[in-house]
Formats: sequence, structure tokens, C-alpha cells
Amino acid sequence: YLEDHGRKFYAWKEFLHICIYPCAFRYHKKKGNKAILAPFELGQLQVSKNNFQKISDEELAWIAQYEIIYFNNSISISALKTKARAYFDYYCSLLAVEEIEGFISSGDSRIYIRSAILACQKLGIPVAYFEQGPYGTTIIDFKGVNANLSFAGKGPKIINQAKQVTLVNTSADPKPSPDKYYSKQKKKKSEIISTMITLVLMYMPIHSRAFLPIELKQGSIKSLFNSRIRKWLVDPMMKLFQQSSSHHLFINDYILLLLQMPNDAQTVLHSRCYGDIRTLVSDIVLACPEGLNVIVREHPFYRGQYDSWLYSFIDKLSHRVVLDLDSKYENLIKNASIVATLNSTGGIDALRLGKTVVTLGDAYYSDIDAVYSVKARYELPQILRSAVLEPRDPLLIKSYFIWLMNNLIAGHYTDEALLNASSVIQAINSCWANA
Repeated sequence: YLEDHGRKFYAWKEFLHICIYPCAFRYHKKKGNKAILAPFELGQLQVSKNNFQKISDEELAWIAQYEIIYFNNSISISALKTKARAYFDYYCSLLAVEEIEGFISSGDSRIYIRSAILACQKLGIPVAYFEQGPYGTTIIDFKGVNANLSFAGKGPKIINQAKQVTLVNTSADPKPSPDKYYSKQKKKKSEIISTMITLVLMYMPIHSRAFLPIELKQGSIKSLFNSRIRKWLVDPMMKLFQQSSSHHLFINDYILLLLQMPNDAQTVLHSRCYGDIRTLVSDIVLACPEGLNVIVREHPFYRGQYDSWLYSFIDKLSHRVVLDLDSKYENLIKNASIVATLNSTGGIDALRLGKTVVTLGDAYYSDIDAVYSVKARYELPQILRSAVLEPRDPLLIKSYFIWLMNNLIAGHYTDEALLNASSVIQAINSCWANA
């Protein structure tokens, strides 16, 4: 829809879709869109003297920062920097050859994205960032996504300001999810094959780096297999033969800990105090105020895929911590004393319901008066106690939530009936103009 509205209202001439996985590339080719599959085209464009751009070792480290942390020495830093240089050179040539006038980025952290962003900056090409917001909204920003958003840490600071905030964005009242543009599309055999190839790339063995672009790896085959077994066999059996896990704890006497995907960029780059889920969970349980328990909720797309230590740890301390399997998500939040998370969108869900939130990482809604933010591990016990004994003012929580929704654009980019496309285009143009 960006193409349609961009051409119709804003004289955008042509789009070039930079694809990372085969399924996206196949989709654009099916639609007749101009597209490239970047990871498999590195080195195909020669870097001319006119297109050559200097890049420092620090800049290469910044490009590959996520991968350096994620692969944790299983791939050498020098190899990742070499890959970063290959992407950077490729994008410098591509952007110049295609005469690109503006870049729209769907992220700001992976090696294949940061290299393009830096190439744009070197060549003076404006960048606009987009991502999905909560409750079917879209975020367009000139600075970055998630914790890097330009309005991160901002919002109504005091009650007098909070009383003046009124709801403008109607999407703040969550509604049933609309139909998606892809829901009625039938996939051909070639599209199914490209999807399967994409899965192989996302869950490739680490030794496949010799002949496959390892930067596309999102997890292990073992974790994927375990999650399927858990979803299709273990969880149904547990629900059949035992009571709901929520029955093991009393109402309003628990801290709800919302887990995130360990390989997510927000966990890897913006966790502030916690580099792994193991340390996070153990710290929360050990710091939990007396008289309270902990309920752990897995990320819905990562159920059963966490390190086996997590499940063993919870089993050993079942009198203090429970892994929730089947409680209604909203009720779990409503009945919690407080909600703790690194920087999950689940924190926004809790704010919408008026709950006090404790963030343990960098989020666009941390560092504001409406939440408690942990900046160092030693602070956790005191902050948890303060959050339980002195919850944030409900009016301030509500005012921040409304303020946030007023800064988002209603409508999600995957909706079949797209809302506010012109507002999205205007926001992108505004980002480019202010670059």
C-alpha cells in the first residue's frame, strides 16, 4: 500500500524491495514488484571508486553488534566484521546504481539492516523507520525503532499534565484483529518451497555458515522441534491431567514476569542488566518480596524453546514460582500485584489495564514516571518492594497510555483494509525532510 499511495499522492516513482528471506522475495516477484534477495547477492556489484566509502573498525563493530553478542564467539568477531563490510560495500553500490532517494527501514539492529542504514548516512540518503505498534497501530519514526524511538522516555510527567490528556487515537480501545491481506491468498507449490527454504535458513545448524548466510539464523533446530512437541503433545496432556496452573497461587499475591524471545534484538541489545533469561528469572525469584510468588509467562512464539534450565528451575522451586500454561492473558495481568518485563509490548498491555510495571531493560515506555525502571541488578529487590508497596498513580498510568496511543497511527501494515495510509506516507515524508 506504500507503493500505491506513494505513487498516487506523493509522486513516488519506483520502489526497490530489499528482501532478506526467500519467502519475501518470492512474494514480491509474484506481485511483479522490483526486488532483490540481498544476502545472496553480496559481491555481485563491483564497488567503483565513485561508490567507495570509508568505514572504520568501530562502525563495522556497530553494524555487527547484534550478531557479535548473539553468536557469543561461536563465530569470530573478525568474520562478522568481514560480513558487515561486504553488506556495506554492496549497499553503497546498490544505492548509487539505483539512484535511491529515500530508505524505509523495518528495523535498526541486524547486520543486513544496519549496514544499509550506515550506507544511507554516508551517501546522504534520508531514512525513515517503521514498525508495528500495539493494538493494530503503525509507528513511523526518524530516529529508530523500539528503545531507539524519538519519543522514548517521554510522556506526561506530572498529574496536572495527565488531567489535560484526552484520547485522540481510537485504537487505544483494542478491537478484534481485522482480516490480514495474506489470509485469503492461496500459496502455490513454489511459494510453499520458498517458505520451507526460509525455515531452513532461520534454523540452520551453526556449521552451515561455510555455505549459507549465517546472519539469517534465528534459532536452533532443537528448539524448534522441542516447541512443536510441547505445543502438540506436552501442553495438551498437562491441561488434560492437571488443574490450571493459575489455581496454584492465590489471587493478587504474585509478580507476573513476561518473558521475551532470547534472540530478539530487544533482548540482545536493550536488556540493560540481563544478557540471558536464566539470570533474569533467578534474580526475580530471589528478589521477590516476602509473601509473594512469581508467575512466569513464556512468549507465545517461543513456548517450550527456552533453555531446559528454566523448566528445571521452576520445577525445583514450584512453591515460589509457576510457569503459567493456560490462564487468560488479560486476567493474569489484572490479578498480578505488579508486572515485570525487559521491554516487552506486554508492558503496554499492563499499563492499559492500570497495572504498575517494572522494566528491566530499555523500552520506549521506560524511564517515565508511570513505570518503575531497573538500571542495575542490585536495585531490583528495592524496586520490587517499592512497586508493590507504592504502586504508580492509576491516573498517571492511564494518561501515559493515552499519550502514547495519540503518538501512533491507527492501522497495521498487514491489514487487508488499510487505514490511514496517507498519514503513514506523510510521516515517512516528514522523516525524510527532517533527516
